[in-house]
Amino acid sequence: MEDRPPDLVISMTEPAQVPASGPRIIRDYPIDPVVFSEDRYVERMEVIPSNRTVTHHAIVSVRDAEGSHRIGGYQPGGVTTT
Repeated sequence: MEDRPPDLVISMTEPAQVPASGPRIIRDYPIDPVVFSEDRYVERMEVIPSNRTVTHHAIVSVRDAEGSHRIGGYQPGGVTTT
């Protein structure tokens, strides 16, 4: 696959707040909604944590009229999966 700039960059609407101690936080973080005029395919994706020391993992899903669908993820020391 050729190396090219992304067609689309999607970001979280606000940074995740991670406390210094306490229980592990598992929750969904919204991103800016994107509406396409036609179906699109994800060829590649990359998760870039702003603070890798506190990011345990990330699961990336999309929602549509049929529900939520996992499309990729991130784990420390690993690569983003799709």
